[in-house]
Amino acid sequence: MSGLYMSIAERGDVSVLRLYGPLNAATAGDLHAMLTPFRGRSVLLDLTECPSLDLDGLLALAAFYDHTREAGGSMHLDPVPPPLARYLLEHHMGYLLAPASPGAPEPSK
Repeated sequence: MSGLYMSIAERGDVSVLRLYGPLNAATAGDLHAMLTPFRGRSVLLDLTECPSLDLDGLLALAAFYDHTREAGGSMHLDPVPPPLARYLLEHHMGYLLAPASPGAPEPSK
């Protein structure tokens, strides 16, 4: 077991998934398995309880974002602890942040 867990809440047509645990090389496969059933839906990932994020975790989130959009859904991260938001921005992945999140890039015009 990787130490990554998820709780699920529905807010209208949005699935709010709160992740508990680190998003890293040890948990990336579990993250993929947990998120796969939500492809094509409107998903908000809450990272409040994620103490750390590495490149493998970041790539797993980006892959889910791409697959969800290809299937007609949407995915954003909110809320995101400031250190994780900085990591996303440093790796040019700010588009994963919900538009209202602190540090999220301005929408393209």
